[in-house]
Amino acid sequence: MKPRKIAALVGAGAVVLGVGAWGIWAGGLLGPGEHLPSSVTLFRGQTYAAPPEPQSGLDLAALPVRTPDPARALTPTQVQTLWQPLAELAQQSGWTAWAYIKDADTGEVLLDQGGRDGHTPASILKVLTTLVALEDLDATEPLQTGVSRVGSTLYLWGQGDLLLTAGTSTGTVNGQAGLADLAQQTASALTSQGVKQVKLAYQDRLFEGDSRLPAWTAQEVTDFAGDVGPYAIDTGRTSPGAWEFVDNSAAEVANTFAEALRGQGIAVDSVAVGTAPAEAEPVAHVDSAPQYEQIAFLLRTSDNTMAEQYCHLSALKQGAPTTFAGATAHLIDQLQQLGVDTTGLTLEDCSGLSSNSKVPPHVLVDALEASLRPGSSSAELLRLLPRGGTVGTLDERFGSPSTAGNLQAKTGSLGSVSSLTGVVTTAGGQQLLFAVGVDNAPGWTGYLARDPIDDFVTSLVEAN
Repeated sequence: MKPRKIAALVGAGAVVLGVGAWGIWAGGLLGPGEHLPSSVTLFRGQTYAAPPEPQSGLDLAALPVRTPDPARALTPTQVQTLWQPLAELAQQSGWTAWAYIKDADTGEVLLDQGGRDGHTPASILKVLTTLVALEDLDATEPLQTGVSRVGSTLYLWGQGDLLLTAGTSTGTVNGQAGLADLAQQTASALTSQGVKQVKLAYQDRLFEGDSRLPAWTAQEVTDFAGDVGPYAIDTGRTSPGAWEFVDNSAAEVANTFAEALRGQGIAVDSVAVGTAPAEAEPVAHVDSAPQYEQIAFLLRTSDNTMAEQYCHLSALKQGAPTTFAGATAHLIDQLQQLGVDTTGLTLEDCSGLSSNSKVPPHVLVDALEASLRPGSSSAELLRLLPRGGTVGTLDERFGSPSTAGNLQAKTGSLGSVSSLTGVVTTAGGQQLLFAVGVDNAPGWTGYLARDPIDDFVTSLVEAN
């Protein structure tokens, strides 16, 4: 079998240790003035250029790459033994435990416990969503928010940037495009043409159907996602970090922009929903960070709204229906096009919020494997994931010397679910693709499985 190749990020100027080095982001999220590194990605002896002109980099720390030692490779029997403590705890606790682990280089399946049964994934579903987004979209391009004009009527339009800021650009992924900047540019253009009074019409839809999944209401998870649509400020949150969202993100953007225009001396007589006619002339626009940086933000913060947005954007780009049902169907179709067996995969959303979604663990592992095929548009996926002990939702997990910076994975958590999927390198240099978790935990006790899951994954790293 042809060896698979796993990516490890190296920054320009990283110190080479042993046979190579891989980089970890020393910080968590992109901060002011920081950028995703202008770097190369190593595929064990092969290199290719990172996306051109990254708008955003983080400082890197170099770590040694372990040289694979076949004599120390884990066997299925060993992995089964390591699995037993978690399996026994799950049985005692009334959880359903599952796992699927594959050697990334040989393709050998080392553990298959419920690997082809559908399980509630929680947020590890975002791995599938972002894989398809990276395949479908021009990920180095920004999303634009802009203004066009016919006479005294302005038309506010958007390509789907949900990370706008009300003020001027923050220079970060969340807030790269500022409505105050757009208002200043618009007011300057209007003033130069002697226009001081306008009406504002705004685009209120980008997709078909509901802006939020109705099933979330019955499942009592509506506080964890905002609207999909043409634009939003901070994904529609009522305040930074809040688990509460405005009722109408598009209207919030339009009214905020109108106030910013008034602050620039332009009278805005009315704000109403409206679509720009074909003859509308462009006035101004602002750009988001490149879409792959927004995808990194999505993965590291586990942002549900952004996951649903990028699932819908993928469907829109490829001409598929853009309802929730259409977007999830497109996701499954694209996985099939990548050669992933989707038998048993049923999706109600793309973020993992819905407990009605079911994912066989092997689908997650096979999707990660598909991202590593030669020429893959989604080859950047692994480097965008959270990293153990350093980045995103794993910054306070896997902090031991054996796993910090080593493990790259997406976390998942619902009341009855705890899950993890990604890649890790063992002490013997064996690279493992894995999906592991529990669901059906009684009494919303899924969170109690997080530490045992971490212990199991760590035992894989430290064995042999």
